[in-house]
Amino acid sequence: MVASWLAACGLDLGKDLLGAGLGNENGHYEDIEFLGLHERILNENRIDCGGVKRINPLRVSKQHLLEMKEIIKSKSENSMQWGWKEPRTCLFYKEYIDLVPDALHLVVFRDYRLVVDSLVR
Repeated sequence: MVASWLAACGLDLGKDLLGAGLGNENGHYEDIEFLGLHERILNENRIDCGGVKRINPLRVSKQHLLEMKEIIKSKSENSMQWGWKEPRTCLFYKEYIDLVPDALHLVVFRDYRLVVDSLVR
């Protein structure tokens, strides 16, 4: 909801966004480039992208850091004000802080019970 509101206000959230799905007819507003990269990193760390579990610190290869940097560079060149929504970003927070130290962050917290209730409904 917050991402759709930011997009409606004019924030560039990307050109290729994750579309609608079960329980979300309006789309997820998640950037496919970041989503794909994050899923590849998780897979290489042998972590199932769909599950929730305690994990050790992730290994992020130099190649993946270069990919992060290239995505950020490309988005910065295409738009003065841009952002992305991809829930797995929190797993790579240190890397992104180092790559975009002046970025502003909007962190939305939602009680896990509300998330579960929403998924069940």
